Amino acid sequence: MDTNTAAEWLCQKSLVQFFYGLDDRRFDEMLSKLAPDGVWVSQGVELKGRAGVSTVIASGDATPACVHAPEPAT
Repeated sequence: MDTNTAAEWLCQKSLVQFFYGLDDRRFDEMLSKLAPDGVWVSQGVELKGRAGVSTVIASGDATPACVHAPEPAT
């Protein structure tokens, strides 16, 4: 496996774990997969870093309206 393929695989794995954490309401696990300076756009709102995402979780607005099923890139 070359370096780019390995990096892609690790990114995909982290993304899947992020959304499984969201769907299962395991927010600490979800936040651990987000880079400290990462940006997540959710429902048109840009959330910056773990602190920004944590604010939405703490407000109770983090109830998932759907289940995420990320698929590997082809």
